[in-house]
Amino acid sequence: PNLVRQAWDATKLAVATRAIKKERALVLAQKNQVEKTFKRKEAIKEVKRLFEKGDYEGVARAVLPEVVVDKSFDLVEFWWKVWDIYWIFVLLRIVFTFIPSSS
Repeated sequence: PNLVRQAWDATKLAVATRAIKKERALVLAQKNQVEKTFKRKEAIKEVKRLFEKGDYEGVARAVLPEVVVDKSFDLVEFWWKVWDIYWIFVLLRIVFTFIPSSS
């Protein structure tokens, strides 16, 4: 009788966890909705519309995978940080050439 009770409770638990997983999947699907995908002629029209509008990020996102576009924007931010550091060192070098050293 005890084993039968445990088996019955296990089946109820399996049904409950399946329902919870479905709810979680529904919530995640609503949060991470995929943008509309265009087919052939529609895709060409959409890319042309985005390009004429000047939305180059939209064109890139329409043509390339999201990960590639996101990484490219991260790379641009990194580039400008490095560029700023470069010019700071250039200015420091110029300043140190005109300051007489004590040695």
